[in-house]
Order: sequence, then C-alpha cells, then structure tokens
Amino acid sequence: ALLKNPVLAAVLDQQLEESGLSTALISNFLFNGPESERPAGMPAFDWRNVFNATSGAAQQLTQILS
Repeated sequence: ALLKNPVLAAVLDQQLEESGLSTALISNFLFNGPESERPAGMPAFDWRNVFNATSGAAQQLTQILS
C-alpha cells in the first residue's frame, strides 16, 4: 500500500533512479494476486518464483547429500 502512495513513490523513484529499479517493479515483485490481475506490461516474475527456485534447489541439495 505504501508504494501506491504517489508522493512516496515519487521520492523512492528518485532515490532508485540510477539503480534500474522503480516502485512499479518493486510492487510487481511483491505482487500477491492472480496472474490475470497483474498490471499490463509488468514481467510475470515475483517473489513466488524466487521462493520456488530456492525451494527446488534446497530439495535437490537435500537429495544429493542424503
């Protein structure tokens, strides 16, 4: 909700200017809804992808070590 505040978003975007990040990209990464509700033009990649990749790697490592 904080990233949707236009004043806060503008301040953060200014701070993130040279990093290649933006409040829109951060909001997309933190997006928690169904894919059909993802804002247009945003990549279909969020925290769930990172979680699933990490979980899969941990499971493979567990299998290898056991």
